[in-house]
Amino acid sequence: MPVGGQLCSSSAGWEAVYYIHAGITVYLFTLWVIFFKDTPHTHLWTSRREVATIVKGKPSTVQRPPPYGKIVTTPSVWAIGLASVANYFAMQLFVVFMPSYFHNALGFPINHAGLLAALPVLAQFFVKLIGASLSDRCHFSSETTKARV
Repeated sequence: MPVGGQLCSSSAGWEAVYYIHAGITVYLFTLWVIFFKDTPHTHLWTSRREVATIVKGKPSTVQRPPPYGKIVTTPSVWAIGLASVANYFAMQLFVVFMPSYFHNALGFPINHAGLLAALPVLAQFFVKLIGASLSDRCHFSSETTKARV
């Protein structure tokens, strides 16, 4: 959003925000397609020696299909999914309407409005990183209890 505010107030105009975002997305997707493989055996840049090191000592197991029926009928999966949808909806409200609110209602320049509107999103990002790190170090509670919190 801070970059979006700068772009909107530049001669490139607001359309540049979408074009640059699309370009970055295509670039990152291309990198993912090139580098991501399901197994080390299928990766082009993994040598036989490296594959042998990776699979050394690992039991060869037969892949079973995931139990989708059990996953879909688990209440905790539904609760986490619903919480995620609510979270994304609320954050999208911030992302979409906060810059125009700061600009139109409070009179901030559009480049500053973008920076201010990015603060809640950045704060949420860092809170999630810290919370995940603390959750990983929390050994007195079960994983189920941590997910409920």
